[in-house]
Amino acid sequence: MQIAVTGANGFVGTALCSHLAKRQHRVIALLRSPAALNQWPEDSNSRAVSVDYNDDSSLLTVLAGCDVVVHLIARTHSADSADALRDYLKVNLELSERIAKLAARAGIRRLVYLSSIKALGEATCGTPFSSGSEPQPTTPYGISKLETEQRLQELCQELGMELTVVRPPLIYAAHAKGNIHTLRRALEKGLPLPLASIHNHRSIVTLPHLCELLRHCCELPQMAGQTLLTSDCPTLSTPQLVRKIAADIGRPARLLPIPPALLRLAARCVGKKEMADRLLGDLEVDDSATRKLLESSSATQGATC
Repeated sequence: MQIAVTGANGFVGTALCSHLAKRQHRVIALLRSPAALNQWPEDSNSRAVSVDYNDDSSLLTVLAGCDVVVHLIARTHSADSADALRDYLKVNLELSERIAKLAARAGIRRLVYLSSIKALGEATCGTPFSSGSEPQPTTPYGISKLETEQRLQELCQELGMELTVVRPPLIYAAHAKGNIHTLRRALEKGLPLPLASIHNHRSIVTLPHLCELLRHCCELPQMAGQTLLTSDCPTLSTPQLVRKIAADIGRPARLLPIPPALLRLAARCVGKKEMADRLLGDLEVDDSATRKLLESSSATQGATC
């Protein structure tokens, strides 16, 4: 199978391309920067191509002959909160729409879109997000992800192309960006973190597990038309997450017991309310529907072998 991956030199893209190539898929890695071509590892099953996502003709040429496109590119941060939704939609919606249209013109049969659990919301209160949860995003990022999912569903139905959507929670690897990067830097500097008194519950998905799920999304007929949640570890509190990062990088975790209410107050005072919500709040995922689908697919494959 020939699989094109957008955002191939990103955090998820780099790992996914390697994962797919090791399983004998022919990978076309789409890179935005020509300079990134020189850093792409040589592999007989993987070919890196520099692309201009505004140049339809060159993109069509690259996509020709592919069976599946895995679309990973997303804007995850916006500098100007007043225009945040517009900024998110420009990439998360408009670019995704262009990729879908070009993929259909190139004769590609399936688009796999990496969305986010934030398309459902920012927090859970005792009841985990599941496949039956009603989407209620509250942030510009989450809203942009949900609107992109909905537009891709409309487009793929019109264009006769299969769509599979994956909504991961926090994607974990010791070298991840975002909050994990911030926590890792603090641990590397030996800084004490005032997080010992937090007793929240947050789901994560490890990077290898996500790559495996995305591979299944490319390969399995049963994945067509699915919107999948995923998680592969027991829920972690923020202190447990910090200790996991510390263990992975070989550093001690120095945690101080500070009341969560005081942390929230301090975060509001310095304009870090959203970061505090992520560190202190709950976000749990019930991915039993995804697991059941994968188990039934495995059983079907075993019965036909």
